[in-house]
Amino acid sequence: MSHPETENTLAERLGTETQRLYAQYTSDTRRRVDAIFAWLMAGQWVFAIGLALALSPYGWEGRTRTLHVHLHAALFLGGGLSLLPILLAWWHPGSVLTRHGVAVSQLLWSSLLIHLTGGRIETHFHIFGSLAFLAFYRDWRVLLTATLTIGLDHFLRGLFWPESIYGTPVPQPWRVGEHLFWVAFMDIVLFVACRAALCEVQEMAKRRAMAELAYGQLSASLTQLQATQAQLLFADRLAAMGRLAAGVGHEINNPLAYVISNINYVHRELGLLQDAASPETQHELLAAIADAQEGAERVRIIVQDLKMLAQAQDFRSLVEHDTCNGPSDLKAIVDSAVRVAAQQIRRRARLVTEFDAIPLVQGNEGRLRQVFLNLLINAAQAIPEGRVDQNEIRVVARQVAPQRVSVEVHDTGCGIPAENLEHIFDPFFTTKPPGEGTGLGLSVSHSIITAMGGAISVESDVGSGTTIRVHLPTVERSLRGAMQPSH
Repeated sequence: MSHPETENTLAERLGTETQRLYAQYTSDTRRRVDAIFAWLMAGQWVFAIGLALALSPYGWEGRTRTLHVHLHAALFLGGGLSLLPILLAWWHPGSVLTRHGVAVSQLLWSSLLIHLTGGRIETHFHIFGSLAFLAFYRDWRVLLTATLTIGLDHFLRGLFWPESIYGTPVPQPWRVGEHLFWVAFMDIVLFVACRAALCEVQEMAKRRAMAELAYGQLSASLTQLQATQAQLLFADRLAAMGRLAAGVGHEINNPLAYVISNINYVHRELGLLQDAASPETQHELLAAIADAQEGAERVRIIVQDLKMLAQAQDFRSLVEHDTCNGPSDLKAIVDSAVRVAAQQIRRRARLVTEFDAIPLVQGNEGRLRQVFLNLLINAAQAIPEGRVDQNEIRVVARQVAPQRVSVEVHDTGCGIPAENLEHIFDPFFTTKPPGEGTGLGLSVSHSIITAMGGAISVESDVGSGTTIRVHLPTVERSLRGAMQPSH
C-alpha cells in the first residue's frame, strides 16, 4: 500500500499539471481563433465595400444607380470595426479583452451588413454565423457579450431606424422579440456545446497529465533500475575478482615469502663474504639481489591488495548477516585516518578539516578507517610535491539528510579525465605511473562502503582537482529499518 503522503503528493501534482495543460490548450485555441477573426475582419471589410458599391444603391434608391452614402459607412465605419479587433489580436492574442472586443465588433458587423442590404432577411443569418464562429472560443461569456450587443443594436435601431433592420419603416411590434428569441435559442445550443467542449479539453488535459506523470515515474524507475543493475554487475565483477584474489593470494603468498626470505639470507651472506669476491662481482650480485627484492616486494604488495579485495567481499557477506556492523563514531574514524596520513599530506598541500556535529553511523570502524586512509593518500599522491601553500586537501564531514551523513575529500591536484571516471572503481584501473599503484584501493573502498549501505562517488575536473564523496547511513536509520516487520 502506498504511503498516504505519497498519494496526496501525486494527486496534487496531477491536479496542478492538469490545470496547467488545460490553461495551455484553451490559451492556444483562443490565440488561433483570434488570428482567424483578424483575417475574417479584413475579409468582411472588403466584402462590405463591394456590397455597398453593388447592392446598396439599389436597396436604398430604387433603380437609380448612384454612389450612396452607405459606401462611406462601409469604408470608414467598417474599417473602424475591423481595425480594432485586428490590433487587439496582434497586440494581445488570447486575452479576455481581445475575445470580447472581437465579439462586439463581429456582431456590429452583422448589423452593418444588414443595414447595407436594406434589412434583407437573408443577411440576418450572418448573426447566427457570427455566434457559431464565436463559439470556437469555448467561452460562454463571449457569446453573452455578443448577444447583448446585437440585442441592444436591434432595440435602438428598431426604435429610431427600423428600416435598416427590417426593410420597412413600420415593422410589427413582435419582430424584435422574434429575432431575439432565435438568438437566445442559438445561444443555448452553443452554451451546451461550449461546456461539452471544455469538459473534453479538461479530460484530455487530465489524461495527458496522467501520461506525463506515468512517463516521468517510469523514466525515474528505469534510471534507478539501470543504476541498480550496473551496481549489481559491478558487485558481481568485484565478487569474482575477490574469489580470484583469494585463490591467487593463497597460492602466491607462501612461495613469495620463501623467495624473499632466501634473498635476504643471500644478501646477508654476500655482505659477510665481501672480501672473497672482486668489487665488480660484488656490485653486480648486490644489484641483482636489489632488483629481485624490489620485484618481490612489488608482487607482495599486489598480493596484499588482492587479499584486501577478497576480504572486502567477505566483509560484504558478513554485513549481510549483521555480524560485522555496528555504531561507529565517524568523526573519530576520520580524525584517525587524517593523523596517519598527515605527514604525507603536508609535504604536498595544506590540510583543512571541517567537521559538523554528526550522529553515529552504521559501519565497521576498522574498514572505514581503511577507506578514508586510502582516499587521503590518493588525494596526496594526486598533488605534486612543492608549492604547498598553493594546494589544499580539504576534508568535510556533515549531515546531509536526517538519516544520512557525508564525508568529502577534495584535492586541488591534476584531476581525472572524464573518460576515466566511469572506470575509477574498476579493479586494477589506475591513473598513477607504473609501479606506484595497483588500482585496487578504490575498488576495495567501494566494496566496503556499499556493503555498509552507503554510496561513494567521484567528481573531477582536469587541472582543478577531484572530490570524492562518501555517504553513510546513521544508526537511527538502520535501527528503524531493522525494526520494520517483514512482509
